[in-house]
Order: sequence, then structure tokens, then C-alpha cells
Amino acid sequence: MKTLTGKQIVRWNVAALAVGLVPLALYWFLFARAPSLPVEKTRSLLALTDSGAALVDVRSAASYAANHVPGAIHWPYESISVLSHSNDLPAALRDKTLLLMCESGLSGALAVNKLRSRGVGRVFNVSGGMQSWLTHGEGKKSELPFRAMSRFEQWLTVFVAFGLKPVYMVLSLALIVWLWRQRATDLAMLRWGLIWFWVGENGCSIDFLFFARGSDFWEYVHGYGMAVGFSMVVFALLEGFDWRVIKFSPEKERCAALNLCRTCFKHAEAPCGLKRLFLVMIPAFALLSAMPLCARLNAASYDTTILGTVHNYCHMMSSQMFEWRFCAGLALVLFVASWLALKFKRHEPVAASKVLFAAAMGPLSFGMLRMFFVSTFADNLMWFDVWEEITEFLFVLGTGAVLWVFRERLFEKKNSEPQAPQAGVCSGA
Repeated sequence: MKTLTGKQIVRWNVAALAVGLVPLALYWFLFARAPSLPVEKTRSLLALTDSGAALVDVRSAASYAANHVPGAIHWPYESISVLSHSNDLPAALRDKTLLLMCESGLSGALAVNKLRSRGVGRVFNVSGGMQSWLTHGEGKKSELPFRAMSRFEQWLTVFVAFGLKPVYMVLSLALIVWLWRQRATDLAMLRWGLIWFWVGENGCSIDFLFFARGSDFWEYVHGYGMAVGFSMVVFALLEGFDWRVIKFSPEKERCAALNLCRTCFKHAEAPCGLKRLFLVMIPAFALLSAMPLCARLNAASYDTTILGTVHNYCHMMSSQMFEWRFCAGLALVLFVASWLALKFKRHEPVAASKVLFAAAMGPLSFGMLRMFFVSTFADNLMWFDVWEEITEFLFVLGTGAVLWVFRERLFEKKNSEPQAPQAGVCSGA
């Protein structure tokens, strides 16, 4: 059995990049291509008496009844989706410029595309939907709920954003440099995992510093970088344990599970215990992938004050769609592919299944982590941010600790592939 070569690792990175373009293409086709107006422009247009503009709320009747912009006309997306011709427009909306508003801007964009395909020309989506409208208020003060933060929470937020995050960003970059010339498969994949993680976290910083966490693109770079990074780190862990600890793949090495299996497939015609175990485990992980698909998206948005500066907290719907829908669906598909490869592939099934399993674990772990944080801290999203940053700091710190403690054997000069340790020798710090 062979591990991934350098060229194969490059191919997997290219494949990850290609897969990452799929959500961007879908986002453009479904949402971004719809003509839209920012909230400020929408307010200005509605303020003109001769503009002929009408604000249309496309949310459900329950959402409209609970809270809507004064003067907005209710026309739910369900009714728009079955419209067959522009002549079927409600009488109150004919010969007007239609400004469509939903909760987050996504359903509004779909409605705009639908209406334009039916011949309605003057129709625009209100960017960001109700969340953005409330955040901007009347251009003076937000209409969102206000939730005060304690002094401790305010200072902790500042420390995490401008203290802890830069520390683990620099540390992760240092680990990338340290691993740069390593050729062992597990170390090379760990390096690439950290690179994807580092790119993702830079996307997070750009979104926070320059777009007040309102950029769908940079938040996507953040999320996808994390998901792919976790996939590659999981593969590095599997590969490291395989070749360095368990000795499952090395043909001439004794597998650590032999005492449990009694007979090894390497030396006799016998079923492999570890393979049979993973044939059971993989479907279990696939089932877990369905959990985020069942979660209800959270539209919570509120204002607070951090050291005298008003700050808005929300978790964008587009991010939740990626984390709880796309990542979960992708993980489910990859787990199924991993199981099929392990069960039916004749040539090196474990190697192929291992790659697909690790690829699935990245989006699953990222989506589940985000779902846990958002659901747990929905009433105080400050703790969502804080604990996510602390978790990422611990991840980088733990990675560095493992590399440092076992550096003598991990960074041997001739380690194009992990080698078995010498008998009776235990290397350490």
C-alpha cells in the first residue's frame, strides 16, 4: 500500500479548489446575479414621491405579521414562484418599480430572478433583506434589539480579536514554514491543512476589518478554508497513526491490532478487523451528516456596544446555508463514496477510502462546530466569536505541541515516507 505522492497531494488541492468554486457559482446563479439595491439607496428611492417605487415583503405571512417595514406590501415568495406572466402581477404593483425584501436577501434574489424571467423588468432585491434594513435603521439609529455587554465581555472581545487571533495566525504561519520542506505524507498534508486554515482565517480578518462581517465572499473564504483545512489535518492524523503508530499500511510491519484480530490479512487469507470496523463506522458518520440538514436557520440579529462603539451581531444566512446545508450534504456524499471504495474497490481500497473519509470529516466537523456555537450562543453571539477563536487557538497550539514533542522522529532527514521506529528506542523532547 502506498501513501499519497507529492503530485497526488497537489491534485487533491486542485480538486479542493475546484469544489470550492461550485458554491460560488451556485451563489452567483441563484442570488448574486439578481439586480439589487443597498438599503441606503432603497430608502432614498422610497422617499421620493414621484419614484413609483413599491417595497414588497416576500416573507411568510407569519413573519410579515410579526415585524415589517411600514408601507411594505405583502406578496409572499410562494405566490411569486407560481407566477406565469407579468400580466398576473397584483393590481397594486403594476407599473411600479418593485423593491423586494426578504429576511436576509436570499429569497428576495430568487424572487427577482423569477419575476424578471416572467417579463417584469423594474424589479430589484434589497441587499441583506430585513436584517440589513434593521441594522441601518432610519440611517441614524438601529431598530434592532439592543443587548448590553458587561465590561468583562467587551474587553474579552477586544482581547480575542486583536490579541489572541493575531497570535495563533502568526503561530500557524510559523508551523507552515517549519513544515515547508517535509516530504512525509502526513507532514505534507498537515502543512497544506494549515495553509488552508491560514487562508481562511485571513478571509475572516478581512471580513471583520473592512466589511463589518457583512461580506458573503470573504466569509465564504473563511468557512471553506476552515473546512478544507480540517479535512487535510484529519488525513494527516489518519496517515500518521497508520504509518507511525498502528502500522496498518506498511506491508512488512506488524499491525498493532494483530492481538485483537489474531490473524492478519498481510500474511493470510483473513478479513481485516480494522476494515470491518470502518465499514460500520463510516455509515454512522454519514448519518450524523444529516443533523445540520435538519437544523433551522437562525436569523438572530442585534446591536450592542463594545467600548463605546456600536457593533452588530448576526450570523449571515448565506453562511448558515453553506455550513448547515452545503457542508453537510458534501460530507454525506463523501462518506458514501468512502464506504463504497472500502467495500468494493479491488486495488488499495483502504487508501482511497481514507482520502474520501478525511475529505468528508472536514466539512462535517466545521458545519457541526458552527451549528453548535450558533445554537448554544444564539442569545449572546459574542460568546460564539470568543469560543470559536479560543478553539482555533487551541487547535494551532496543540498542533505545534505535537510537532515539538515528537520532533526528533517526525523530522528525520530521510523521511520521504514515515519509517518504523527502532526496536527498544523511544525518542522524545
